[in-house]
Amino acid sequence: MNSLSFFAPTKQGVFLRRPNRFVAECLLEGKTVRAHMPNPGRMRELLFPGVTMWLADGNEAKRTTAYSVVAVERDNQPVVLETLASNRIARELLTRRAVPGWEDWQVAAAEVKEGAHRFDFLLENSKGETMLLEVKSCTLFGETGAMFPDAVTARGSSHVRTLTELAQNGRRCGVLFIVHAAQTQWFLPEYHTDPVFAAALAAARPYVDIRAMSISWKPGFILDAAKKLDIPWNVYEQEGADGGVYMAFLEVIADCRLQIGSLGEREFRAGHYVYVGSAARGLEARVARHGRLRKKMHWHFDYLRQAALWKGALPIRTQERLECSLAKAVRELAAGEIAGFGASDCHCGSHLFYFAQEPQKQKSFQAMFQRFRIDRLQRILKK
Repeated sequence: MNSLSFFAPTKQGVFLRRPNRFVAECLLEGKTVRAHMPNPGRMRELLFPGVTMWLADGNEAKRTTAYSVVAVERDNQPVVLETLASNRIARELLTRRAVPGWEDWQVAAAEVKEGAHRFDFLLENSKGETMLLEVKSCTLFGETGAMFPDAVTARGSSHVRTLTELAQNGRRCGVLFIVHAAQTQWFLPEYHTDPVFAAALAAARPYVDIRAMSISWKPGFILDAAKKLDIPWNVYEQEGADGGVYMAFLEVIADCRLQIGSLGEREFRAGHYVYVGSAARGLEARVARHGRLRKKMHWHFDYLRQAALWKGALPIRTQERLECSLAKAVRELAAGEIAGFGASDCHCGSHLFYFAQEPQKQKSFQAMFQRFRIDRLQRILKK
């Protein structure tokens, strides 16, 4: 790989907080500084107070922030957060003929406009043939697998659909995912969070050349190794339907006592609550119903929802019966539970758990969620 650094000289700081999608506050050389966040994704599994961040001087880009975030540390390796860096990485991999199957393709132009869309590259091979290429940056990964995106991307879905239409009309098109984790072995679209993007990418397979490459870095952000990843579409076909389990999040502002249907009255402390549920079919509709206030009271959750703030939900699409094992995993992290809540049809003591602090901001909670969302799929791959 190229021996030159991909970034301007960087300094190591400590992440403190993220006041909005585009700003990170960090501790650098004993002072709190504001840095531009060049990635608007959620990155809940990466951004925890106290983790190491690499910052570059932000004044060159004429920003109001003094620095720009380059990467964050996870598992003792830097995960590059600057999304545009993936384009530079892709160009370098193509120049070095390091993408298996694409050794004869080189960059002919960048920022190529095609109709209402603009794609990252136009490639050309030795025969004079061309290929439109879109590059995506993937920072969501587990022990062996990676998934994209970490939040709903309407723009990404639109890009993929347009490439598919162009390919059906004779244009050669490709999508390259740059995965910022050296240990990964496989890649899939993140069908839990964005089933629309996953369906678009799956539908593109007969027409669009889809590749995923993992990368690693030498000190100083010098690109080191690159590896082609498997894309086990059979796992998506097995697991990606609209059914599975979920965690719904509520916040109770003040201590209260509530009547929970036939369960009777229960005491609720001020704080955060995680409810674990399932829906063999209609997972999206079930989660949407939980979020609404106006509805016929049916489940225990419906009664609590009337007195609590809706904080969202995390679905896990699967054919496996995971509700009770997920409830057990949440219980191990929680500070308490509401006896009998949501557990009338199983042997669990409860499916509603109390947290004094917001669970989604806790590293242990995100690690648990990642095991169910990504790492669990390794068992299916081994079958």
